[in-house]
Amino acid sequence: MKQVYGSAGILKQGNRICAVRRKYGDFAGYYEFPGGKVEIGETAEDAVIRECKEELDVTVKILSLVHIIYHDYPGFQLKMPLYLCEVVDGEMKLSVHDDLIWLNENNVEQLNWIEATKSLVPRIKEIVISLQTKEG
Repeated sequence: MKQVYGSAGILKQGNRICAVRRKYGDFAGYYEFPGGKVEIGETAEDAVIRECKEELDVTVKILSLVHIIYHDYPGFQLKMPLYLCEVVDGEMKLSVHDDLIWLNENNVEQLNWIEATKSLVPRIKEIVISLQTKEG
């Protein structure tokens, strides 16, 4: 089976994090975190920084590794590190997505998450609650 190595970022701005909905392709209509395939000669960290710039026109700083997703889709196996990142420059502009939503403890479970991310919803909710508690 084909192996795909990706990288994605949970983007933090203040005490909030965002999710984006894919505009087209096999996963259109599903929410995810921005990211994509790691290119040859690139680290997973470099990829998430590049993908956030390409997809949302923002510069991010990686804060920590949150989780590594392993998921089998029909036709390929995905390995994808997921990083908590802080937006340090730019205003988010959608290009490959058609919606951006700021997450809170009440809406995390409501979204139509992409399959590989569904099992992480409780962890995502913990991150949201933790950020909101820190900011007061």
